[in-house]
Amino acid sequence: MKFQRDKGLTPVDGEVGDDTRKALKEALGASEPKEEPSVKPEPSTQMDDKIPYRKLNVRTIKMEDEGPDVKLAQTALRCWGYIIVITGIFGKEMDEKIRDFQKKKGLDPDGEIGPETWKKLLEV
Repeated sequence: MKFQRDKGLTPVDGEVGDDTRKALKEALGASEPKEEPSVKPEPSTQMDDKIPYRKLNVRTIKMEDEGPDVKLAQTALRCWGYIIVITGIFGKEMDEKIRDFQKKKGLDPDGEIGPETWKKLLEV
């Protein structure tokens, strides 16, 4: 919602609609990350409608981690239909939801969001 306010977007609802998606793509295109991201893009002809993975600089996250990458994962979980409060804190509720997501996607339900889980999570 802060991003939407800062960019003058309406409505300010925390949802990623067409205008917010366009603004995110523009913001991500404005600067390249200094380090190589931990999630590599899969070659795709449909990347135009998604935030490019190569622009994201994410780490493996797990219980008790905090930060913007945790918020990104929580937001992605919401996009997948999970009801979760976006706090930026990887707590028990998120651990349960990410394990469920991992099971449904055929991943090891270890509760950690590493490269393979990030890849599936960001296919929203």
